[in-house]
Amino acid sequence: MNFTPINQNGLYEGFALITKSEKKVTAKGKDYLDLTLSDKDGEISAKYWDYNESVQGQFPAETLVKVRGTISQYNGADQFRVERIRKATDADDVNMADFVRSASYSGEYMY
Repeated sequence: MNFTPINQNGLYEGFALITKSEKKVTAKGKDYLDLTLSDKDGEISAKYWDYNESVQGQFPAETLVKVRGTISQYNGADQFRVERIRKATDADDVNMADFVRSASYSGEYMY
């Protein structure tokens, strides 16, 4: 993933494509989102704790978002803990093609 560090406390920020989004409930009965975020470089599991759909809105799969949070290890794999999330806008000037894996050759070359 291509996230940019924004401070010395391990906070990262960047754009990603949500490839999986499931609303789940913790053992204590609180809602959270179990996400998979991806870009051309790969993907990372992400959790958005204390999620309130009526306040934060919906984040379905195939949505381009800007996220801020921390990366930590969970069961030997990186996991992104989302602290802030919003849908990307036209003003962000990001291209969906930059977040979808594709062949490194052009269509004309492969033809």
